[in-house]
Amino acid sequence: RLLRDADLAIAKYCQSNFLHETRFFELGFGFGELSLLLALCGFTVTGFEGDVRRYAAGIMLTKALAERGANLGTLTLVEGLFPEALDLRSLRAASNALVSSNVTHSYIMENIDFVYRALRLFDHLILDLAQFGRARDPASRQKVAVRLQQCGFVEVGRVFSASTNDVRHFRRGQGAAF
Repeated sequence: RLLRDADLAIAKYCQSNFLHETRFFELGFGFGELSLLLALCGFTVTGFEGDVRRYAAGIMLTKALAERGANLGTLTLVEGLFPEALDLRSLRAASNALVSSNVTHSYIMENIDFVYRALRLFDHLILDLAQFGRARDPASRQKVAVRLQQCGFVEVGRVFSASTNDVRHFRRGQGAAF
């Protein structure tokens, strides 16, 4: 299967709950499946991938779909690590959302404070708490949710839940500081 259930659920949730003016940013796009789904739903999407091989595979998949008529003009794939590769000028949309699903990488954990500071730039977060930085047990997932609250986010709801997924939607609360 090319598409994971969590990614399909995230795309469906975003299509139902966000205006098309919302700009999405994906942390660690892998091969680009979720970024592609969001772009096909009509959103402007920027995906970040630090692994050169996965980035190249995402570009190849994007080109193959475009050659078959898929309109992916709103998709930008960036080779680089989030948040270093984030161009702050791209945050000019009325609403910006960061998406992270299945991102378990030592870089995130080694730079977790920097990542949390960067998350404050977004109006919405859709995060798989079970796979944010590392595979997490329920207690560790709750610690991430508490840390997000400390960063000024409130939980809106659950997007998708399965044995290895705990995808939730958070939005920046009123008066939350950058």
